[in-house]
Amino acid sequence: MKIKQLSKITALVFAAFIALGPACFKIAAGGGAEVDVEQPSSQTAPQNTPQIQPVQQTTQSTQQPAASGSMTLDQAIKEAANQIDERIKAGSKIAPLNFSSPSDNFSSYVLDELTANLVDSRKLIVVDRKEIDLIRDEFKFQFSGEVGDDSMQALGRMLGAQSIISGSLTDMGGFYRIVIRVLNVQNASVEVQYRANIANDTVVAALLSGGRTNRTTTSGSSGTASNRTGGVATSADTVPDGAIVLNVNNVATWNTAVNKIRNGGNGETYVISVTGNVLVPVVAENLFGSVTGITVTIQGGGTLSISNTQGSLLRIGSRQTIIARNITLKGRSGNDSEVVLIESGGTFRMEDGASVTSNANNSWNRSGGVYVNNGGTFTMNGGAISGNSYSSNEFDGGGGVYVNGGTFTMNSGTISGNSCKNSGGGGVCVNGGTFTMSGGTISGNSYSNVGGGGVYVKGGTFTMLSGTISDNFANYYGGGVYIRGGTFTKTGGTIHGNDEPRLQNSAKEQGHAVYWWVDYNSKRWRNATAGPDDNTAGYGFWLND
Repeated sequence: MKIKQLSKITALVFAAFIALGPACFKIAAGGGAEVDVEQPSSQTAPQNTPQIQPVQQTTQSTQQPAASGSMTLDQAIKEAANQIDERIKAGSKIAPLNFSSPSDNFSSYVLDELTANLVDSRKLIVVDRKEIDLIRDEFKFQFSGEVGDDSMQALGRMLGAQSIISGSLTDMGGFYRIVIRVLNVQNASVEVQYRANIANDTVVAALLSGGRTNRTTTSGSSGTASNRTGGVATSADTVPDGAIVLNVNNVATWNTAVNKIRNGGNGETYVISVTGNVLVPVVAENLFGSVTGITVTIQGGGTLSISNTQGSLLRIGSRQTIIARNITLKGRSGNDSEVVLIESGGTFRMEDGASVTSNANNSWNRSGGVYVNNGGTFTMNGGAISGNSYSSNEFDGGGGVYVNGGTFTMNSGTISGNSCKNSGGGGVCVNGGTFTMSGGTISGNSYSNVGGGGVYVKGGTFTMLSGTISDNFANYYGGGVYIRGGTFTKTGGTIHGNDEPRLQNSAKEQGHAVYWWVDYNSKRWRNATAGPDDNTAGYGFWLND
């Protein structure tokens, strides 16, 4: 409709709106969130014009919202959490990682409340903030500072998350603009982007008045001034601010360190710096007792070896996190247990320089290297699980890793040279729970019975997003991967077959790369290499070649 065809009053009002500029035109969205609208030309009014509202000029204090429709901070956080719940696949692991604002108090509040809302919905797996704090200290960035997408993706992978949350706050002069977005860790795509105006009310003003607290500092390779003891770390080690550093070079100092942690109360952060080869006693209970909320990093370049008795070297209890970095965890021959046992609620993380090795489990405890029990979490960001074996005649097991209802995420590192004699997988056995492979290499493992030289899936879920499975051997089927139950999904990575002699997985019968025993009357397999573009959802994956 032409302006000259409008009534005189309508034309004057419309012209006044145009004179105020593009910023005046907003489409009202539910709960105060807004979407910018292109300004119409001075000659033609838009057809089916949406409801338009001007931004009022104000000279009031910045304690008052400047735009009608602004919401409170808590309302915005709740609405953002709802959008994330709706758009992110159920069961995904998500890390609320970073929020950029002028104040650490404000940033921490947003992340804490967003975490609480997501946990309450029980749809997604939310990474514990204590674990994020530790990573943040290691990478030396603040909650409230600007952090690049590449850095956040790397941190997300270290945490075993599929998605990460970041956000920002912008002063709009009288009110604030909050943006919260979710980034896919693997491909950097933006999965959710939420935007809203929030009122500068008393809550926001109080949070912002705290200012920037500079919670992280730069430290050298030794303990910083804020460490409570002066333990020495190697160049490959890090010491989080505020950590209690415990030096270990023999069994006596190891026992002292363990007892100090057991009696030190909940919520503490420790670094055990190990030098030399230390023979330590095995454990029949959680190594660090019943304390909870603790994080213990074991590093220093030394070796912890099981003494001449049978049992586990590390047993990790509920709400206990153990990080192995630049350390060798060594088993023994003729053992009846794994090297590391992760109980329900416990977390074990391997970083660069960590090794779980040289353990021969001849009993029923199902793993030579690492056992992830129901409700436990194991994240492998580097290091190696090698030279372990499982040879019980009674139960399924894994030469390197056994997942029994827990969660295992492999982002990097190697699982190699492990073996399973009777029933299970040479490298990894999944019997319930989830195994997600986002990187790393499973290579040179063997299984002397039916199938699963690299990975054996009896139950649960194995998802391969990236990484390499190569040079594994099974006596009958599935040199690379053998599926007898559960679910196998491949969307990336490479499983080598018999067409690549130097890297091939091999089996005496069928399925050099992958074999799926559907039932007695139906079997599917693939002998040829399955490259990054050969995915289980695509046509022609199961070649039966």
